[in-house]
Amino acid sequence: MTKAAKTARWTPGRALPAVVLMVGAASFWLYHHVTRFENFDTDVSSYEVVYAFAFVVFFLQLLLATFDRPKRVTPKQAAQLAKLKVVAVVPLYNEDVDAVIATIRGLLAQTRQLDAIFVRDDGSNKVDYLPTELWAIEAANEANIPLVWVRDLNRGKRATHVAASLRFAGWADAYLTIDSDSVLSPDALENLLMPLADPKVMSVAGVFFTYNLNGPIARGVDLICTASQLTDRSATSALGSVLVNSGGISLYRAAVLDDCRHGYANEEFFGRRVEFSDDSYLTLQALIRGKTVQQSNAFAFCVMPEKMSNHRRQFLRWLRGSFIRSFWRFKYLPMHRIAYWLHLVKWIQTVGSTIIVGSLFVVKPVADAIAWARGGDTDALVADGKLLLTALAGLIVFGYLQLLRIFTVRRSDQSRAAQLGWYLLLGPVTTLWQWSVLRVWRLWAIASCMRFKWGTRQTVEVSIGGDHETVLASAAAAATGWMRDETRVFFPGPAERERIERYRSSR
Repeated sequence: MTKAAKTARWTPGRALPAVVLMVGAASFWLYHHVTRFENFDTDVSSYEVVYAFAFVVFFLQLLLATFDRPKRVTPKQAAQLAKLKVVAVVPLYNEDVDAVIATIRGLLAQTRQLDAIFVRDDGSNKVDYLPTELWAIEAANEANIPLVWVRDLNRGKRATHVAASLRFAGWADAYLTIDSDSVLSPDALENLLMPLADPKVMSVAGVFFTYNLNGPIARGVDLICTASQLTDRSATSALGSVLVNSGGISLYRAAVLDDCRHGYANEEFFGRRVEFSDDSYLTLQALIRGKTVQQSNAFAFCVMPEKMSNHRRQFLRWLRGSFIRSFWRFKYLPMHRIAYWLHLVKWIQTVGSTIIVGSLFVVKPVADAIAWARGGDTDALVADGKLLLTALAGLIVFGYLQLLRIFTVRRSDQSRAAQLGWYLLLGPVTTLWQWSVLRVWRLWAIASCMRFKWGTRQTVEVSIGGDHETVLASAAAAATGWMRDETRVFFPGPAERERIERYRSSR
């Protein structure tokens, strides 16, 4: 193999719910005592109100998430699920070859065999995937799984989903949507299918981890995303109202994509075409039709940015998509659905906390500093400092509390000691990062929400390492001469003809 297969197990432990509840009670006690200083003025009282509201929402999320459990099925239901035809849909664009090979291997190694795999190369211009394509087809033939690999012009991830729907509509019962760097745990599909035993469930989100735990950025993103999925999304899953699935691993009933593919391919926001936020669009369509849940023991390992520039572009794309999708949720979700109110509460919390944080920790300290510079006393600045330290302490407690959920999962590529070490080391850093940098990025994403371009992977950004040259040796030998030239009909244009001429002249 080009890279060792990775697995994960859902191991909540009997004591963890009690631990979460006890720490939550301790957090409430901390709030009750540290926020009641003497001589609090009106502004600080506003902080108390927002803090209390945030705590109540946060504690309820933890409570719901703690008792959210992966769905199980009876033998009769398992037999019915085995009859479903599931197609894996893989969009591909300038991805690391080793990551693509690992993704294909993960799909072929599922304990519940896929019925078909659809890979669409979305006009990659930095990597030649012909040897990878030939290898993938041969490997799929050996596994007795039909694999369709097509190459097309660059039209985005949505075009891949629509192309799969056009090809398999009426035959497929469900679509497994993943990214080209999503390496599934062997039992991912088997577990992901179980919630579909309930006919009201329209989509199922899996849980993704960071594949490449290299450096603080990748590890920090892993902590943030894992905690968010196992807390926020688990809480909404308990209510059958997941608001957004993961692009790295999700399952949709075929009717969701088949019925909405025209609107999906042509979505506009204030007259401009939207090219990202595809996962939230499909989740909204599923939510309108029924329940959307998360299966907390269906795992995928996805390649994440290791550089700050890539990390920033990825999160800005996510945040812009989140803001745009909020309009459609308020417009199309019925008010009698709990999903509507979950979404509203989330925005109230976000807007309220942003205003209070900006007022108390930016505007007020600056005003007090100006007053001090003009000859005033330091009492106001000292009070600002105490309030800031109190807020930081509360945030760190909240952060550690939320991150406790990562211990419900045991990864094959990380020991418990390493997991605990990174939890203690990066816990405060990721928490403060979310409340400072990501909050500013959110404001910028809202201000620049009309930028609809994808914004990432104009080249191969992250390489996971491996021996793809050896794995693809026979396929690369076959992908020469007339075979390579004939397949170039998929890449018309002067630029491609020049590339062919350069290739021929170098032989």
